[in-house]
Amino acid sequence: MHLFNTPIANAIADVEVCDNALDGDDSNGIVTTTLVDLTATVLGSQDPMAYTVTFHDTQADADSGDNPLPDDYQNTEVDIEEVFVRIENNLNSDCFDTTSFNIIVNMLPESFDTSLFQCDEDGIPEGFTLFNLTEANDALTGGIPDRSTKFFTSLVDAQNDENEIDGTSFSNWENPQTIYVHVIDNITGCYSIAELLLEVSA
Repeated sequence: MHLFNTPIANAIADVEVCDNALDGDDSNGIVTTTLVDLTATVLGSQDPMAYTVTFHDTQADADSGDNPLPDDYQNTEVDIEEVFVRIENNLNSDCFDTTSFNIIVNMLPESFDTSLFQCDEDGIPEGFTLFNLTEANDALTGGIPDRSTKFFTSLVDAQNDENEIDGTSFSNWENPQTIYVHVIDNITGCYSIAELLLEVSA
């Protein structure tokens, strides 16, 4: 009689992500999760050649091994969905274990385009002056609590979260000039992008 090892399905922490526009809508609570990236967590120190990990919609499918989900999985339940995981011995599929985790999709915070209008106060009427961009925070966030801002001079920088500028002391070099702003939900870390138009009266 041959004894087969029953694997252990190590626990996976909930996968918490921000909604995005990759599916064409950044406010529908649907994202794509690469499930295969979680395989190593399920295996832990167990031999990846000895066991197979699959992901499933239901506990019943995880128990039977039926209807595995694709590696790149788009959740079908909005905002939060439980995914079930099966790990089985490659030599005996009756030796298996299961666990589960949640995919949690956090909504992007609402943001509001606005403008700052300022007089040219440096004595040289060329249309360039010093702005405190944070003066627009209430307008950008709608005054909603638990919101913060980050400022960028280009949309590409804002999209890539690179080259943040000092919002308390910014000298414009165009008039008018558009600044791109992360409006951040401080609880989830998710952000949306607003536009801040700077205008100088000479």
